Amino acid sequence: MNHLFVGMWLFLLFCECVPGQEAELDAWLESLDRGPSVGPPEALRPGIISARSLAHKPLPKARQEFNRGMQARRKGHAADATEHFAAAARLDPNFVDANAYAALVHAEAHQPSRALPYYQQAVRLEPANAALLANLASVLIALSRPADAEGVARRAVRLAPGSVEAHYMLGFALFGQGEATEETAAHLTIAAEKYAPARQMLATVRRNSLSAANERK
Repeated sequence: MNHLFVGMWLFLLFCECVPGQEAELDAWLESLDRGPSVGPPEALRPGIISARSLAHKPLPKARQEFNRGMQARRKGHAADATEHFAAAARLDPNFVDANAYAALVHAEAHQPSRALPYYQQAVRLEPANAALLANLASVLIALSRPADAEGVARRAVRLAPGSVEAHYMLGFALFGQGEATEETAAHLTIAAEKYAPARQMLATVRRNSLSAANERK
């Protein structure tokens, strides 16, 4: 493969709200004070692959397992896909796509702790890939580690300042730390153009900022 992959995450955060969902979303936002049980999943985008990854030839057995994982995924056999992607990554730890897909299937199954090491390895292999960094940040948020996610998301924004998802992850990480600042609002404003939950968080940040300003008067 000469690119990473495009994955679709079936979570609320990357869906537009329909009538009747606002109350559910508000309740979810309130739960952030206790730490989110699942973080904002990243809608993966094709990433720039380094010469190192392009030059890497996966071990034949690893490639075979990866192909089996892709076939299982296309058929909707999540458990089989997970097993094959994990096997591919284990056989060839330098196989970026194997690590990225192993992380993806675990995250889709709401298993961020299992997704984490695979995303970490993929980022070690592709440290300048903003899409992978944003996904790593989302998993860290899912594990209630917004401070760690912030640093990763900042790297993603620096590498891809036009990425709405990177700004979304950074805004969410700051929001998760109770940072109702102009910086938080700036990142959420960018994300709000695409994602309804970002608009909800942005409204909360603005309300908090207004309340703080009124208290200072």
